[in-house]
Parts: sequence; structure tokens; C-alpha cells
Amino acid sequence: MRYGSLILILIGLLTASAFGQNRSLAILPLNLGSGVSSPEKFNASTEATGALYSALQKASGVMVYRARANHPSLSRAVAEGRLRRERLDPPYTGREVDGTWVGVRLGRELSADYVIVGTVEEFSSADGGKSARVTLNIDLLEVKTNRLVLSSAESGVGRISDDQPVGNQAYISALNDAASKIKAGVLEAVGVTEQSPEAQKRNKRQGELGVAALFGVSFLIGLRLLTQR
Repeated sequence: MRYGSLILILIGLLTASAFGQNRSLAILPLNLGSGVSSPEKFNASTEATGALYSALQKASGVMVYRARANHPSLSRAVAEGRLRRERLDPPYTGREVDGTWVGVRLGRELSADYVIVGTVEEFSSADGGKSARVTLNIDLLEVKTNRLVLSSAESGVGRISDDQPVGNQAYISALNDAASKIKAGVLEAVGVTEQSPEAQKRNKRQGELGVAALFGVSFLIGLRLLTQR
């Protein structure tokens, strides 16, 4: 019994050391603002959400993921009656009658620390599709406190060269530009900083060593327990 308790304590300490500093940030799909429409064969909502994810997901100290309406945790909450089915439909901005942010309500079911909700407020092109301009308006919500931590609206521009065929690249570049401007404020608000690739590799290696230590210590204690029987 004594060694069993020691194993549990060591598992807790080593796991906390390896993973405990990570916070989770869920990005809910951005909806299209009034008067905004997607170009043909281009989903502005999906691409805007993806641009935010790409901008934020490499930061150290926060686990970023996209939470679609069909996320298993949300589907389970609906099936068990904790969440109304219509809550899975955008927009996810605004508050409920009791004052809870809609994004926070969903974030609780996702077990997220923070949630990003928002709107694509502008989506336009010029020069026959050679250039594009977008504006993203996002809110960062802290789930535990039901607090609006940050509101940010940033515009991005994208352009392709005259010799490139017209497609969606100008839109994608504009979305990435806007998302990159939003990134710094979000990371500062959640208390993390973007790290260089070298630092990311170093932190990953430290996490791997923590896991290896966890199994190694558990194995040695298990052997000791068996030899004393």
C-alpha cells in the first residue's frame, strides 16, 4: 500500500511537471458578418478559423484547437441535455439570458480554459481578384470566470503578382495577415509568448524526458514491490 501511494504521488508530480503549464484555447468557427459573403468555392468562415489556428498553434504553453459544432464533447452535452441543440449553430458571440457568454457555455463542455469567438466583418477583392482585404473581429473569453479578456479587430491585405493565375491565394494571404496581427494580443492575454523553433524543440524534449522518467520510476518501484512479496 505504501509503495502504491508513492507511485500515485510520483505520477502526479511528474505529469504536472511535464504538462501542467499548458492551458487550452478552443477556437469556435467564425461566422460571417452582416453583408459579408464567401466567394464561390471558398468558405470564408472555415478559412478564417483555420488562419487563426495556424497563427496561434505553435505557441508554447497553450494547446490550441479548433472546436467544430460536431465536436464529440458538444454532441455528448446535447445528448445528455446539458446543452440545447441550437447552441451549436453560429453565431457564438453574445450572452445568454443569465449573463453567460455563449462561447463560455460551449467552452465548459470542451473543458477549455479560453475560447475565441468572432466574426468576419469584411471580405472583399479588387483588381480582378489579384488583391483582397479582410477584417476579423474576435473576442477572447476566459471560461472559468466568464470574463471577456480581449476584443480585437484587425484587417489584413493580400495580393498576388500579375503573372499569377487568379484563385484564392489573395484571400488566404489576407486572412493570414489579419490573423498574425491578432496573435500577439491573444498570446499576451493568456500569458504565453511565442517561442522560436529551437525553444519549441527544447520544451518538447523536456516533456518527453518527463514522460520517460515517469515510466522509469514507476517501473523501478513496481520491481521493488514485487521483490518484497
